[in-house]
Amino acid sequence: MNRFAITLKNIEDISFYGKNKAAELIVFLKGYCFSGIKQLDAADLSQVIEQAKAYSMDVSVSMNRLFFPDEIEDALHTMEEAVYAGAYVRFGDPALLRYALKKGFAEKLIYQPETLVTNCYDAQNWLDTGIRSVVISPLLTAEEIQDIAMQVSSARLQIHGYSMMSMSGRKLVQAFTKETGIRAGNDLYMQEEKRDGKMPVFEDLHGTYIYTDYVLHSFLHMAYLKAVETLEIHTLNMDKEEAVFAMQQYREILNGMDGQKALKQYQNKYPDTVLSTGYYDEKTIR
Repeated sequence: MNRFAITLKNIEDISFYGKNKAAELIVFLKGYCFSGIKQLDAADLSQVIEQAKAYSMDVSVSMNRLFFPDEIEDALHTMEEAVYAGAYVRFGDPALLRYALKKGFAEKLIYQPETLVTNCYDAQNWLDTGIRSVVISPLLTAEEIQDIAMQVSSARLQIHGYSMMSMSGRKLVQAFTKETGIRAGNDLYMQEEKRDGKMPVFEDLHGTYIYTDYVLHSFLHMAYLKAVETLEIHTLNMDKEEAVFAMQQYREILNGMDGQKALKQYQNKYPDTVLSTGYYDEKTIR
């Protein structure tokens, strides 16, 4: 059976997601992850986990950065605290996995690189270490995703929301401000010369993140994605009502509603949201 996970931006939204039967909340931990989505402080994590448990929701904590030698001890300590508090940890640095194996809690880890899991062999290789799950790359076709999910025991996939297109360790927003004298706010975006789309841009201590100029939707591809265990909805630039409405539409499709009807209902309710099926129908990795 499919389960739905939603990224959490505000602690105040936990009860709303719980009442609407989300199975999991994804928390981006400030200083420990690559993400333009609002990041929460580690000090707030125990409160998030406690409130989520009241609604029988799991919590997974994104710590998917690669850590420098002088950072790793702190990262390992934070990961251990999150696990013992009752959360899963989403990692990208193999050093976290090595420590978890040593401490005996590898089953609480989820492998979350941005684009690396592209075939069933890679996915199974990580699962064979004893971790809980792997996040499939968003750069695959729907059929390729189905192939992975049908051959491994536990897979996850972002099915809705803005997707990260590029990440740089450089402070590009700061460079823009220095070069132009224009102070950039939180509504910064990039626009290609020959395209109308606006790509959201964010910067934190660890670099710059550029997202797609569209919201990925999967309304027309759920037949291929039913084998994916956990379906993720990312809430960058999206309020909680829209995220829950998307989740409800996907549930209706799984219960038999036509995907085209779900898409039309979504477009009618949120006409300003630019939707796209991303790479589902276009092979990008050869």
